[in-house]
Parts: sequence; C-alpha cells; structure tokens
Amino acid sequence: MTLSFPKNFRFGWSQAGFQHEMGVPGDEDQNSDWWVWVHDRDNIASGLVSGDLPENGPGYWSLYRVFHDNAVRMGGLDIARINVEWSRVFPKPMPEPPSGNVEVVSDRVIKVDVDERDLRRLDEAANKAAVEHYRAIFNDLKNRNIFFILNLYHWPLPLWVHDPIRVRRGDLSGPIGWLDIKTVINFARFAAYVAWKFDDLVDMYSTMNEPNVVAWNGYVNVKSGFPPSYLNPDLARKALINLIQAHAKAYDAIKMVSKKPVGGIIYANNAYTPLTERDVKAVELAEQDARWSFFDAIIHGNLHGEVREDLRNRLDWIGG
Repeated sequence: MTLSFPKNFRFGWSQAGFQHEMGVPGDEDQNSDWWVWVHDRDNIASGLVSGDLPENGPGYWSLYRVFHDNAVRMGGLDIARINVEWSRVFPKPMPEPPSGNVEVVSDRVIKVDVDERDLRRLDEAANKAAVEHYRAIFNDLKNRNIFFILNLYHWPLPLWVHDPIRVRRGDLSGPIGWLDIKTVINFARFAAYVAWKFDDLVDMYSTMNEPNVVAWNGYVNVKSGFPPSYLNPDLARKALINLIQAHAKAYDAIKMVSKKPVGGIIYANNAYTPLTERDVKAVELAEQDARWSFFDAIIHGNLHGEVREDLRNRLDWIGG
C-alpha cells in the first residue's frame, strides 16, 4: 500500500525538557518539583517512581546540534515542538508584579498585564545563561529551516512554585503549585517574558502539554507517579481550574508581545464507552470532566456553568 501526503505536510518531533535536556554532567536542572520528586527516597522505595533518573537522559542541552543534525539528515524532519523549562529560566522566585497589573476577584484571575516595566524587572531576575543557551538551541533550529513551535509548560514547576513532597504529606501551607492562583499569575508573566525574548525565532506557540494529566494524575490517579500524589478530587478540580486560567492568561500575555499563532493546547483526550445503557450518563459525566470542561472554558467561556469573558476564545489551535 502506498501512502501519499500533501507537499506542505510536515513530519517532526516533540520533546519535554525534563525528559530530554539532561544527561551530560553539569547540565542538571535541580530546581524543579519533578527533580525532587523522582529523587525522593520514599517515592523510589515505594515504587511510586521508577528510580530512572533524568541525569542519565539523552543530553539534549549540550548535544542539541547532534540531535538536530540527525533529525534533518536521517529523519527528514522539518518541524519541532520544544519547551522552555520555567525552573531553568527562573530558578529563584520572580519579582512581584507592578501594582495595578493584576486583577483578582476571589479565586478568579481576571487580568494579568505584563508591560515593559515588568518585562525589564523579570529580565533582571532571569538566569541569563539559561536564556542565552535556549536562544542558541532555537537559533540552530531556525538555521536548519525547522518550523519551531515553542511550548511553555510540559509538567515541571520551579521548586519555589511547588514543593511536591510537602503536599504529598498533606502540608498545604505552600508552595502548592497549581492550587495557588499566584501560579496562574506568574505563569502568564513567564509566558510573556519567554515570548519577549524568543519571538523572532518562533513560528507558533503552545501554552501547555496535557494539563489535564497534571491535575488528575496529581490528585486522583495517585499511583501514576505524578507529583504530588495527594488523593483529593476537589483539589484535582481546583488545579484544573487554575490550569485553565493560566492557559487563558498566558494566551493574553503572549499576544501582548507577539503576532504569532498562540494558545495551542496539547491535550490528552480520553474516550469512554458505556458498558450498558445504564452507564451512558456516567460516560457523559466522565468525558465532561476529562475533556469538555477545559475546552468549554477556553472556547465558550463556560467554566463549570459560570460564563467568563476573560476565558472565552483563548485558543488558536489544538494538538494531541
């Protein structure tokens, strides 16, 4: 059987920083929640994590030219989706946003403005070596005519944003990651800063990879190995709501500094089949929680029955 593709069809690859960057001594990023999580002795002893460590990975951080060369010469690939690790760019807490730039009503983040003043302050706090190295990586992609999709989040958070061991033990006094609206605010600012620094090298943006996996595996499927492995369905929903808000605010923040397509969500879609007719309603509820609640919010502005204009139409494309 012969398969044919349109001339403009692209073949490429995607990768996650935590899974691919490390592997060469000196390239370790020890400032993320995932680093602490996979090295935790209790997690390893219980089998919650495998014990396979990222410092034994493929070493993309140092060997990116080899990776890119093989992708083009051996694979014929011409498109890539690669993320920036928040914990590399801001290993220490970001400065507070300027007064008046953020509007929060209860647990609703209504507005996050990221102006030139804020971007300059963020630039002073950023890890310049990491920013310059990412720029070298992305520039090498462009020099090879590889279409570049820059992803902002592929699961790890900086330790100052999320301490998964404390949360696993039931300590919700902080840092609590996606349970905290401050994470929504700072993620939007991080997204704006990254776009500000790299927009000339980017063809398209995606905000997040599989945010639903983060919420449900972190707080419901607690044997999956995802941090913080703290069983509480209410917190899973709270985390998902904040991930929705973070996507929407990051979408707006990137649009402030870029005219490139943005707002793409890479989503882990689940399909359910009722075993009997009595299970039809249960399947509808499961699919609503697993899929439609996120997309209803960022397309129609409907967040669990509440209509929010600040969430509506925050999506340019969908990946899977």
